Amino acid sequence: MGIRLRGLAIVLAAYPGLAHALPCALSETDYQSLANAKAGALTPAAIEALSPGDQRDLCRARKFYVEARGKDPAVYAKSHTADDVPIHLSRFTTPEEYQEVYKAGMAVMLPVIERGPSGPPGTNRDPAKR
Repeated sequence: MGIRLRGLAIVLAAYPGLAHALPCALSETDYQSLANAKAGALTPAAIEALSPGDQRDLCRARKFYVEARGKDPAVYAKSHTADDVPIHLSRFTTPEEYQEVYKAGMAVMLPVIERGPSGPPGTNRDPAKR
């Protein structure tokens, strides 16, 4: 992935109009972490080269990490919803960061998991049809 991202950064340097403005501000700590992210090293140029959707996911993951780290998972879960837990959390955190906030994410998601899938009656998601 690193080679692909470097190649993309070179293409973006040749065509600067292809880069997307990052929808959040990242700290130096964020950039250091992203250089060691689970998905592979992400340089500032590689971050700018991400799709707008991936950039949003990156921003959500970094925000979640900053807000959840060091918090009691049960307390954190009371003030957050499933929408606050980024889908790609592990992609945009280091393995250590991910382990640090995993319990907070699970505490938020547990009620959703316990409710089970929902969908219109008559679909495969209907619990009565199982």
